[in-house]
Amino acid sequence: MLKVGGQRPPLQREATDREERTMERYIRMGQTVALVTILLLVTGCRVGPEYVRPPVQSPPAYKETPPAAANGSEVWRATQPRDGTNRGNWWKVFNDPPLNELEEKATSSSQEIAAAADNFLAARALVREARNISPP
Repeated sequence: MLKVGGQRPPLQREATDREERTMERYIRMGQTVALVTILLLVTGCRVGPEYVRPPVQSPPAYKETPPAAANGSEVWRATQPRDGTNRGNWWKVFNDPPLNELEEKATSSSQEIAAAADNFLAARALVREARNISPP
């Protein structure tokens, strides 16, 4: 374009002025967003007044503490876990007929449990197969 007296033509000058105003607006918005973000981060770290722990009264003894007269062997015993034993119908220990009925319904008619059991057995079979394929 031809420059008249070192100036831009009017249409080009309007477009350039509009672009400059738009850029200035974007810069101001960016500065405002940055300022608000910094203020939120700084004020967000402030939770409240200094925390003071409330006093707690501890009980003089717990209910699990054996009486002083009891022998250690009579009251306290080492545990003997039997994880390998078959638990079977463990819920029948509670002698609760509604619970027994619910368990029977859940185990006999739940398709999801049956599908999960089948998926488990299939995965176990795949693992066994993969172990047998590996070289010695």
